[in-house]
Amino acid sequence: MIKDIIFYNGNYYKSESNLGKQIEKIYSDMNYPELIDKNEAKKIKNKRINRRNLSLQKALEGYWIDSKGNSLYFKDGWLYQGKYEFRYHINSIDRNRNYIHISVFGVKGFFLKGKKLFDMHIIIDDTKNNLKLEKDMVGGYRYNYNMIYIDDDNYKL
Repeated sequence: MIKDIIFYNGNYYKSESNLGKQIEKIYSDMNYPELIDKNEAKKIKNKRINRRNLSLQKALEGYWIDSKGNSLYFKDGWLYQGKYEFRYHINSIDRNRNYIHISVFGVKGFFLKGKKLFDMHIIIDDTKNNLKLEKDMVGGYRYNYNMIYIDDDNYKL
């Protein structure tokens, strides 16, 4: 615990102010990642390694998140993005480039049900834990995402 003693330039000094308490407050309020034990770290590492052996289609299934908190969940031909749900169809897979082309269709609403809404062009890295996604919308709008896989135990792989 930091008190009113400050280490500076190789020497300790007694603080005349409450600087020690202010520094302690700054560090105690920071949100540091939790330390995990060696067994848990090994388990996560093995999960990362084991994903390499998945087919592209299997690797795509599951929960993906980007740095802004946007998430996608692919499962058995269904795609969930926030509160929205869609059906998707894999048009093509290029294993040499780790590329998947998907068409996404609406499932609700008179004008959207069964209609193609957009295409997704997905490149998955060799670890099968990261992907680059390009979403081509109607009207020429294009959205790009860099996403990371989140496993069932909520670990970013």
